[in-house]
Amino acid sequence: MFRIVILFFAIMLFSDVSHSQFGIRLKYNSTEFRTWDVPFNSRYNTSGTMLNSGYEAGVDYWFRLKKKRIEFMPEISYAHHRNNYARGSIGTLKMSDYHFNFHTHIYALNLGDDCNCPTFSKQGGTIDKGLFIHLTPGISYYSIGAITRDMAPEAVNTPEGISLRMGLGLGIDIGISDFWTLSPIISYYFRSSLSWQELEENRPTLVNPHILQFSLRLGFRPDYKRKYRRR
Repeated sequence: MFRIVILFFAIMLFSDVSHSQFGIRLKYNSTEFRTWDVPFNSRYNTSGTMLNSGYEAGVDYWFRLKKKRIEFMPEISYAHHRNNYARGSIGTLKMSDYHFNFHTHIYALNLGDDCNCPTFSKQGGTIDKGLFIHLTPGISYYSIGAITRDMAPEAVNTPEGISLRMGLGLGIDIGISDFWTLSPIISYYFRSSLSWQELEENRPTLVNPHILQFSLRLGFRPDYKRKYRRR
């Protein structure tokens, strides 16, 4: 994960900051770990679905193609999920994720327009200029931990590791001003297999989590400051 962080800041360093955009993303994740639910509840005498909701926050850096409205936003984010159980050997289960996402926004309705959209000072419809499809490959480091009630913490061998993700979704840019853009986004993520070695006897238990994500991005365009100084 350290190498991913270095790569992220290298992109920022060698890009033209005067024509860049930075963003902050806040997200809600609805997640499914279906193949883990039954063996987990059986082994630890708990009930319910695990880690089914969580929150995520990240920062991104923007750059784009010159001729087409295809924009790229590499992002580093942190996600946290937590479950509390009313009964059983485990009182709390929690999961931390460190993600590197490479968001690609494709403005299919306005692909050939070389505009600095969207701002309220521009002409044209918000839907045409602001609607985008996004495709997001990524890599994650995950770690699951447990707080126990009636057993030693070391008796619960929770998993950690690296997995790959791929997201697909829709969003729309809403120009708040020449400097700020708000983008609500809905996405669906597929994730490569996560393995819990000792959840069931004699074999690892695999799960492919599916994530429905609702996110809100606040983008800042410092390049407009430079444009206004030239007037």
